[in-house]
Amino acid sequence: AVCTKAVTPALGLRACTEFVRGALLPRAAALSAPAPRTLVSGVTAAAKQRPQAVVEGLLVPLLHGDAAAGDGSAAAAGDSGAGVGDSSSGGRMAPGSAQCELLLRTARSALPPHAAAPLVAAACDPRCAWNDGTVALVTSLLGMKLVLDDSAVAALAGRIEAEAERAEQCKSLKFATLLHTLVLKYGPQAGPHAAVLRTAAEKNTTFMKKSALSALQRLKS
Repeated sequence: AVCTKAVTPALGLRACTEFVRGALLPRAAALSAPAPRTLVSGVTAAAKQRPQAVVEGLLVPLLHGDAAAGDGSAAAAGDSGAGVGDSSSGGRMAPGSAQCELLLRTARSALPPHAAAPLVAAACDPRCAWNDGTVALVTSLLGMKLVLDDSAVAALAGRIEAEAERAEQCKSLKFATLLHTLVLKYGPQAGPHAAVLRTAAEKNTTFMKKSALSALQRLKS
């Protein structure tokens, strides 16, 4: 109810974003288990009223691991494997499973497609560390058939290329599934990046490697 009253169309975007960052972000960042109903309801209500404010004030900060800025609660969740603070590529901090679940739930149930699409680009930003949770989140976002511009697809292909250099991604079924999903759902846009995607697929050691390579081969035919 507080979110519904505070985040309204009458309030400016900056004020709405600051409210979301102050009221919802610390709670979401500190999660070490699935979000309670009250938090889910608050985020959903705010996202339906002001989707851009929730994307900029909550969802992108969670992806970028800066959710704990000015608040010490998120750091305390760091070692559990669930809260923001999980170590991943390049020493960056990745959202945990609870944060990824809240992100995806919000995108699916409350955000219009045009508001959810920027989350893909945000996940490709160097500030977003990739682990199994974030990789699965991006795969699920692609599965929503969001309209992505060519620059977002290019950024995703570039991030996949970089991540393929990491040993853990070479052994990751979720990473291979992400690559496969990108090619299947965004084939025409992925076409110009087929060479780097093929190189990334070749490095994967899971059974999805063959499917990803087959999908890439079909882009040429």
